[in-house]
Amino acid sequence: MSPLILADARPDMALLRAEIFAPLLSLVPVRDMGEALTVAAGSPYALGASVFGPEAQARELAGRIDAGTVTINDLIVPSADPRLPFGGRHASGWGVTRGAEGLLEMTQVKTVSVRKGRLRPHFDQPRAGDEALMLAALRLFHGGPGTRGRALRRLVQAVRGRSAE
Repeated sequence: MSPLILADARPDMALLRAEIFAPLLSLVPVRDMGEALTVAAGSPYALGASVFGPEAQARELAGRIDAGTVTINDLIVPSADPRLPFGGRHASGWGVTRGAEGLLEMTQVKTVSVRKGRLRPHFDQPRAGDEALMLAALRLFHGGPGTRGRALRRLVQAVRGRSAE
């Protein structure tokens, strides 16, 4: 197919609501940036966008566009650069590929920890006084400033009572 430019396209056109992978550029005239953002937000797809103009204003507008990739003063999407994440939003794409974000998208975190040493009081059978010890520790660590002094005294008493057994 030869490249095609569709001038004066309207947001309600079926062509603008379809995912087309062809050399096609649809130009939708708008009155201002606010209307441009509204028209863009009405699309079910948000793979990429391009903004042209002075860099400061283009960056501000790019930050407000809901798309996976926004290029400034360029039409070439940097999808070939493995350092940059690439992926769409809404009905565009299946997630993110490339870049650190793409690697994280394909990662499942799993933690395995091994306790070293011989001290394992959590393996001991429950004893009398454990409840008081735990309650005193919780009050000490999570109580307000006015309750911590009493909680510390109770914790000391609970430790003494437990070690006396």
